[in-house]
Amino acid sequence: SSPNGGEPGWDLAGVIVKSNDDLRQEAFVMQLIELCQEAFAMAGLELFVHPYRILATGRTTGMIECVRNAMSFDSLKKRPGYANAGGLRGHFRRMTEYAADPIEAFE
Repeated sequence: SSPNGGEPGWDLAGVIVKSNDDLRQEAFVMQLIELCQEAFAMAGLELFVHPYRILATGRTTGMIECVRNAMSFDSLKKRPGYANAGGLRGHFRRMTEYAADPIEAFE
């Protein structure tokens, strides 16, 4: 916990530090996603979009913000029975079964 955690504008976030990977395209795409999020809001569309921060610190280095309360695709694939349970599509179908409101399963 940071001593500045309660201050306005401060947040504690996990990051993935990348090397030998060009993150400039990913950073650009995330900027486009943020613009789409603004356009959706201006149009009154209630679409859930969660952009995360990507910082390219060089041509082959950078940092990617971890999404809170999220499971990586790699760890999901390593779960026992993943392939036999319908893969990614099956995972999302099961998420909606446990939610009172299926839309909440994806928020």
